[in-house]
Amino acid sequence: MTAELPAGACRRRGRPPCCSRELAECIVRMRLKGLSYGQICIALNAKRIPTPMGGSLWQKAHVYRLLRTDYVRRIAAEIERASPVA
Repeated sequence: MTAELPAGACRRRGRPPCCSRELAECIVRMRLKGLSYGQICIALNAKRIPTPMGGSLWQKAHVYRLLRTDYVRRIAAEIERASPVA
């Protein structure tokens, strides 16, 4: 027996976003400005922003993995479309 979804409902696929949209946009903008993963970590640690899992110290791997999630890639695409190309 399968569970029926109400009319108009759809299933969400994948995990929920692991960080706020504001944080994702901030990280994407830093990367688009040319900052390295390490430089982004330094900036986030200086502002005492917790990692997506609630840790207190950002590492390059956190930034690398976050930038490769579908959620952040969609945000990055929106930012790139919105910015004028010189």
